[in-house]
Amino acid sequence: MNDFRLWYYEFMASNAIKSLEKNNIKGYYVKDIDSARKKVLDLIPEGSTIGLGGSMTLNELDLIGEFRSSKYKLYDRYREGASSQEIEEAKRNSLLADVFVTGTNAITLDGHLVNLDGNGNRVAAMIYGPKKVIVVAGINKVVKDVEEGIKRCREVAAVMNARRFNCSPEDISNCTVIIGKQPENRMHVIIIGDVLGF
Repeated sequence: MNDFRLWYYEFMASNAIKSLEKNNIKGYYVKDIDSARKKVLDLIPEGSTIGLGGSMTLNELDLIGEFRSSKYKLYDRYREGASSQEIEEAKRNSLLADVFVTGTNAITLDGHLVNLDGNGNRVAAMIYGPKKVIVVAGINKVVKDVEEGIKRCREVAAVMNARRFNCSPEDISNCTVIIGKQPENRMHVIIIGDVLGF
């Protein structure tokens, strides 16, 4: 990747982070996936219960194996062989986890997170419940404002996720949530200088 692109990514991320921090959302910029993994793990105390939102970015960071270690208690919605009832129970338990780790559909330059959700469990945990929320996002999620964020949710994230789940974009577009000001020290957003997720 050339230096101009890296400079631009960091410039965009730093502008978004300044605005996020005005909304009591702690922001971090990291240059690559390895640095993002380290930052996520640095933010989670050993012994924490962890919930997960559905997120391609989270899958690309390949952290679930680490979360399954004896250091944490993971409410594991991705466990191989889990029944639909067990997956639903993991989603419900995630609402009361110490830490909830997820992606986001858009981060605005004026300090908001914009998300479109099918069942609502991901956005519910982002809004309220877990003591700490860690959001990981590629630089491709940074947009100008809420209007552009909603457009990105509908025209990029919903379309690609619908393809992934073999359904229509309308089936996974039931909840639109715009997150602004947060209780101090609850939400942490890690922006990665790479294109990740949908």
